[in-house]
Amino acid sequence: MVRNGARIRPFGIGMLGLSLLATLGAAGCTPQDLEEFFGDVKDAPTQPAGTAVPFQVFDDDTSAVSAKETRALIRTAQGYVSVFGHAPPAGVDFSTDWVIFYAAGSKPTGGYDVGIASLTRAGSDLIAVTSLVSPGPSCIEPQIVTTPNVLIKFAAQTGASSEFFKSDSVDNCGADTHCGGLAGIPCPGAGKCVDDPSDGCDPNNGGADCGGICQCFPLPCPSNAPFNPDPSVCACVTKTPVQHCGGIAGIPCPGGGKCVDDPSDGCDPNNGGADCGGICQCIETVSCIIGDVFDSSPGVCACVPKAPTTCPPVCDIFCTYGNVPDANGCPTCACKPAPAP
Repeated sequence: MVRNGARIRPFGIGMLGLSLLATLGAAGCTPQDLEEFFGDVKDAPTQPAGTAVPFQVFDDDTSAVSAKETRALIRTAQGYVSVFGHAPPAGVDFSTDWVIFYAAGSKPTGGYDVGIASLTRAGSDLIAVTSLVSPGPSCIEPQIVTTPNVLIKFAAQTGASSEFFKSDSVDNCGADTHCGGLAGIPCPGAGKCVDDPSDGCDPNNGGADCGGICQCFPLPCPSNAPFNPDPSVCACVTKTPVQHCGGIAGIPCPGGGKCVDDPSDGCDPNNGGADCGGICQCIETVSCIIGDVFDSSPGVCACVPKAPTTCPPVCDIFCTYGNVPDANGCPTCACKPAPAP
């Protein structure tokens, strides 16, 4: 195993120095087992070269090595053990699979999201583009140290060596949700309108009609409706129920729902998982008859009767002389001629 900031390719023995051979021997692995890179890499080209290589994300205990920015191509079980200190999980078979590991290193707060943006094969190059989404200054995140990382597996790419790039971005958490101004635009949910420091208008210096941006502070929410901190929402949002389908029992989806792979279960129907369970996905493509409305929840996914309209107990409007309020036109009250005495 070699751990340094340089790229490692498979070499002939004649090209390796004695110190490098000693390092590999002591670690029990070779460049054919593992290519590992520490530190930063270059930004990805607009369109990475080559043909896309399908991959699948999986979970394992990476806590021992995630505190340092690392990118690694792992070709063998021995290489996997040398990185993580334990055997790969049951779902990874190095007789047919390779693995890529990316750790962004220690971060001072939550809100960081990592992934593999793309994986392509171009000749002998296996080109991986890692992604890191960092929280912007307007985000409110847990003040705890985190070590975001990701593991993927994919079909072994015989004869290929790795090349890593990055495609990083910042999530401003909806900081462009505007409010205030001449129109007095309110913030969604429990959001608070504060001055926008980038617009050059100072509400404390004569700018009475300055526009602002929405700032969102967490609220206590029930377990079935977690808080959405996006300033464009800033409210407790009810979780969308998951409707399961497929599997050994072949459970169908209700209505016009379609059964798709559940990416969270670690079972890949395109990689031998013939009996993988799925989740129902509902897309509104149905025209309903008058009086019905389409219910797009995965547990229904069909046209259902509209809920009956509740009329006001009193139709309280002002009518001209000779007319009286009429609630029969509910939900809109109207005036009608008064009945003859």
